[in-house]
Amino acid sequence: MQLTLRSSLAAGVAALGAGVIAAGATSTPAPVAVPQTASPDVALGALADLLPPPSVGSQALPAIGDAIAFGAGVAVAPAVAVRGALPPLPLVPPNVQLSLLTGTPSLGAGNNGNFNIGVVNDGNFNIGSNNTGNFNIGTDNEGSFNIGFNNVDEAGPLQGSDLDNEAVANIGIGNNGDFNVGLNNTGSRNFGNNNIGALNFGSGNEGALNGGINNSGAGNVGVGNQGVANVGFFNQGSGNIGAFNTGNNKIGVANIGIRNPLGPAASSAVGNQAAAKQTTATAGAKKSTDD
Repeated sequence: MQLTLRSSLAAGVAALGAGVIAAGATSTPAPVAVPQTASPDVALGALADLLPPPSVGSQALPAIGDAIAFGAGVAVAPAVAVRGALPPLPLVPPNVQLSLLTGTPSLGAGNNGNFNIGVVNDGNFNIGSNNTGNFNIGTDNEGSFNIGFNNVDEAGPLQGSDLDNEAVANIGIGNNGDFNVGLNNTGSRNFGNNNIGALNFGSGNEGALNGGINNSGAGNVGVGNQGVANVGFFNQGSGNIGAFNTGNNKIGVANIGIRNPLGPAASSAVGNQAAAKQTTATAGAKKSTDD
């Protein structure tokens, strides 16, 4: 009898437990999925896509210059025709230009085009000497709207093939490309000297969106950084802040410090997408029209 009672109690407890488990399984609702926001990498990386490629404006601006030059040429054509029917001025050496007194409306000598002031300019509205194109001020510029000396857009070992064979809106000396300000920059929209690439600020930077001296890569700020989105001195990798760090996403010196929680987001925002866009446009759009 005792065994029977004990067995009955055990069976009852087991049945009650099974009932509770079954009831819990059927009555508890499934957990609601929490909406996931976009990761910082995705959100900030999308902003980098808003950056214009370096070639923007390199064709539109010369086209505007060509249209102005063409309209001016049409407007002055009747006066040039009348002057051409008259005998040349006495005592004026050959190739000397005194505007409509001698022929085309240019002042200087050996200019080819209209409204040039200087010597041996080829184009329109140039001021200086040996400029080729329109609206250049200075010497030996090749293209349009350049100010300075020897601004060009040509192929070479550092920059590959050129943007469009026509330097546009450079200010300075020896710039090769478009919209550069400074000295000996190669590429587009660089500010400073000896930069190679696009949207670099400083000196000796190579890549895109670098600020400082001798940085290589994209989105670096400081001196001698190599990689993406580094801030400081001589870091190598991406997302580092400090000096002499190697690797990624560190804050400190020589890899001694803490992890940079914003490193991946910074790399994505100013590096991965921006660098790809800028360097691809710089290299791809720099295609010679002579090919």
